[in-house]
Amino acid sequence: GPKYTTEPWAQAGFNGGDGVVFEMLPHSRTQDIVKLVSESNVNVPGLFVFRTDTETITEGGCGNGSSSSVYSLRPRIGSQLGLTSLNIQGPCYNMTTTLKCQFGSYGIVDGIIINEFRAVCLTPFA
Repeated sequence: GPKYTTEPWAQAGFNGGDGVVFEMLPHSRTQDIVKLVSESNVNVPGLFVFRTDTETITEGGCGNGSSSSVYSLRPRIGSQLGLTSLNIQGPCYNMTTTLKCQFGSYGIVDGIIINEFRAVCLTPFA
C-alpha cells in the first residue's frame, strides 16, 4: 500500500476501498504536485482519466489502444417517440471520426462528435 509521510506535500489519486488497489497521480507527495494543473493523460490540462470499473485500474486517454472504447452511455432509457440525445463518453474522438449508432431493428443513425471525449446520437422513432 501507500507509504505515509510527514512531509507537507499533497497527494492526488484514488483507491479501490479495499486497502490494496490504489493509483496515485504523478508528483504526489512531492513539491512538484503543483505541476498537476498543467499535466494530463488525455491532453486536457489538469484532467486525468482512468478506468476503474474492473479489478485492474487502467489508464484512459488517447494513444493506449483504447480508441474504440465507450466509457458510458447516458441516458439508459429514452422516449419511444425518438430524438432522445444519447451521450456517448469515450476517448479519442476527432472531427474525422465516423460515428454510427445502431438501435436494434429500429435503424442506424449518424452520430455527432462534440469533442475528444463526447459524442451524441439521437434515438430513432420506435
